[in-house]
Amino acid sequence: MRRWVAIWVILAVVFFMFWGCGPREDNSEGQGEQAKEVRVTEAKHVSVQKERSFAGTARASETVPLSFEIDGRLR
Repeated sequence: MRRWVAIWVILAVVFFMFWGCGPREDNSEGQGEQAKEVRVTEAKHVSVQKERSFAGTARASETVPLSFEIDGRLR
């Protein structure tokens, strides 16, 4: 029984190896995609303030009223 399983596994491996082999595409010059034009710019170093502070009060943009059957605090 093990011999048959081994034979089938080997045949499957060989089959998939040959299935992956196909006619080779020749990508010589002039047959591929045309080159695309791109714009290039240099990055410049700019000092950025890392910390900012604002005066105000933070509030949620949406609120949902909740009600529970049991009173008490949520943890």
